[in-house]
Amino acid sequence: MFTTILRNEVDSKISDSDVRKLMEHSKSAKGYIDTTKSIQQRSATVLKNVKYVIEADFTMTGINSNEGDTPEKHYNVILRRLRNGQYYHKSYLGTREFPAKVTLLEGECPKSELTGEQDFGMMLYDMDYTDKNNIIPIFFKAKMIDGIVDLIDVEKAR
Repeated sequence: MFTTILRNEVDSKISDSDVRKLMEHSKSAKGYIDTTKSIQQRSATVLKNVKYVIEADFTMTGINSNEGDTPEKHYNVILRRLRNGQYYHKSYLGTREFPAKVTLLEGECPKSELTGEQDFGMMLYDMDYTDKNNIIPIFFKAKMIDGIVDLIDVEKAR
């Protein structure tokens, strides 16, 4: 159910001044990153072979709305885009390295093959960017019951 992924990353980037020097054909500029000096290894424990069913709704706020805006109009826009596989951004699970295939599920939700209760411990839910100088991670106690991790109570607690 879980797998561990180890990946190499660099902890720096080419400086703006080096890029300018390179554009001016300066021989003193370094046009590369020395990965032997700036490498970082990151490890992630991730779920594998998962399927999510996401139930969503929306509320009209009146912000940036036009005269003809109705809940039905927005519902139909979302429905059409999901049916045609159209998105503003590619969906991903946690980081862009884990892309998500999104399809519209119409009709009855399939029953999970999983039964019982499993505790996943604390998981990252969101990041609070209210104070740009003090970004706070928000965690929740993840528990799966009969194949379902219900986040409604987590969202209400925010």
